[in-house]
Amino acid sequence: MKSDIIIIGGGIMGGAAAYFLGVSGRAGTVSVIKPDPTYSKATTPAGASGVRRLMCRPENIRMSQFSLDFYANFQNVMATEHNPADIQFRRQGCLFLTSPRGADDLTRNFDTQRKEGVPAELLDVSALHAQFPSVGTDNTAFACHSPEDGWIAPKPL
Repeated sequence: MKSDIIIIGGGIMGGAAAYFLGVSGRAGTVSVIKPDPTYSKATTPAGASGVRRLMCRPENIRMSQFSLDFYANFQNVMATEHNPADIQFRRQGCLFLTSPRGADDLTRNFDTQRKEGVPAELLDVSALHAQFPSVGTDNTAFACHSPEDGWIAPKPL
């Protein structure tokens, strides 16, 4: 078989690359080679499956925003007559905690996230305890909460 583009790996990155090249209409033929078709050794299904914008670099925040928007509509875009394409996307939020030693980094990252439009909130220890009473706060300086971030079930991908 001859292909214009060959992608090695059919996990989330390889699958996304193949999909977006295919829908671009400019890629020619795209083939994906999966070394492990059973996915028993694949990293995608073993991952935490979080889709979050709590990143430190603007370009990563933008890519994550694109991912959140895409996954929110995944079932409509990817479903076929016999496959509902349910990746169980849930907007359950993401919460990062930091010790006093990491407080400056978390605050700096929060400022970058807010500049990129992420609806995150910086919580001091009392606000963290009030909002998330089951979370331990020993040695915690701050927390950053992004309530609209989410999770997917990676195996259907």
